Amino acid sequence: RVRRYDSLGAVPPMAVSIYTWEKAGIISQLVDKMTSVLQERFQSSINI
Repeated sequence: RVRRYDSLGAVPPMAVSIYTWEKAGIISQLVDKMTSVLQERFQSSINI
């Protein structure tokens, strides 16, 4: 069982690795969207 450590804030931490060899097409678009979501989440956790 995992318990939240309140000193780390309300958003649970996560580690994510995204790898792609595609430079164009739908996979590239998906990776771009995923990266944007993760960056926004990271920025919002800094501003808490």
